[in-house]
Amino acid sequence: MQIPQKWLFRVAGTGLLLLLLIGGARLFNNQFFTPPTQQQSPASLGNVAVNEAPTAQPTTEEAPLLPTPHIVIGTPLPTPLPFPTPAPTPVVTRIPLAKPPLIPVPTGEPAKPYTIFYREDDLVKAYYSSDQKEQVIADVQAQTGLFLGRRETAVFDWGAASPTGEQLALVLTDFKSLNELPKHSGPNDRGYSIYLLDLASRELRLGVEKATHPVWSPDGTRLAFYDLKNRGLSVLTVATGQTVTLMSFPPESEHEVNWMTWSPDGKRIAFVKTWSNFASAGGIWIVDTEQPESAVQIAEMEMNAAALSWSPVANQLLFASEKGERLTSDMSVNLWLIDTESGQKQQLTFDFTLGGGPPTWSPDGNYIAFDGTNMLEQEDRQHDIWLMALQSGEISRLTDDLTNDFNPVWSMDGGKLLFNKWEEGVWEFNLVDGAIQKVPATITSYWFTQVNR
Repeated sequence: MQIPQKWLFRVAGTGLLLLLLIGGARLFNNQFFTPPTQQQSPASLGNVAVNEAPTAQPTTEEAPLLPTPHIVIGTPLPTPLPFPTPAPTPVVTRIPLAKPPLIPVPTGEPAKPYTIFYREDDLVKAYYSSDQKEQVIADVQAQTGLFLGRRETAVFDWGAASPTGEQLALVLTDFKSLNELPKHSGPNDRGYSIYLLDLASRELRLGVEKATHPVWSPDGTRLAFYDLKNRGLSVLTVATGQTVTLMSFPPESEHEVNWMTWSPDGKRIAFVKTWSNFASAGGIWIVDTEQPESAVQIAEMEMNAAALSWSPVANQLLFASEKGERLTSDMSVNLWLIDTESGQKQQLTFDFTLGGGPPTWSPDGNYIAFDGTNMLEQEDRQHDIWLMALQSGEISRLTDDLTNDFNPVWSMDGGKLLFNKWEEGVWEFNLVDGAIQKVPATITSYWFTQVNR
């Protein structure tokens, strides 16, 4: 029987195709599943548990200051031949809730009561932890005819309490919503002012016009603010009403000032020089309060820094940035530390995304509280409250539920954290015994401020 020639061609072609598939599979396997060697980085190992997050190699500009947090990472085995697939996203051991005490147990002095100041429409209210009562302390609209700043008027930090607990700085506007603005006009065409509320007399008086973003000096005698007249940084001396401009930009400039924070001795202010009116991130600068226009840059614009917070005891600044190393392909906004004298930077978190409130120092400067999402843990990306011990770099999880938690604020004695639970008000976390409870007040606004009495 004679086999048709076209059949021979088909058989030969099929055999050649099988040989090509087998060879290609072996080549693919050798390329993507090469056994790990000592030269490979921990993040590239296919079946190895890695006990620390990746860190950048030290350079003169970014020298490591602290050990990095510990996260256990591993990846599943690759699919056997003949259908190899690239290694999937790493599987991460979920960080459990921390066990108390989270800070050393204080001795001697009992816990101090605190006061929370918050807003309800145009009312300023206070909650006193000592007797668990709340009280209206100012009706802004009735007293001034103006409105308390709100998101609808592009005001996100509507007020700030002085460190001494004697005054509140309030941002007031002459319009209630951006929708009220005439066509072709912007918010800066209308009135923004900072008023000072004396908490003893309840007197409300004008502090400075054309101003937002009030930030108190550590001794409560001066107020840094964003100056709408020059898109820069100015300082008000509260007792005299005198103002001085420390940094300014011409009208045609694309830059402006944001995220001001005072040094512990009140002699300097750090701030972010932003990329433009629409981006609240950029480079970090420091200015001497006694030498106007003397600002020097300590972090480049490309760091896209935001949410500055100066240590209460040292020449160190916290800031948030999407720059840095990470394991996930998703962009994360991590926590960084920079030395204000040398400019050396240290990435503190990896594959976290901060949000909802700036990171905050404990009063003794030993701990950092922040809200954010561990990007490696899950897909729903819930926001929790976290605590970092500065010396060890250890990160502890304080909350873990489906409700998003934001904006941690320290009590002045350092024993408690207050934070906002989304649509559930303000909660209190005791760092000594781990107790967590809802503050019994009708606090519906997202932002709040507090001081000890």
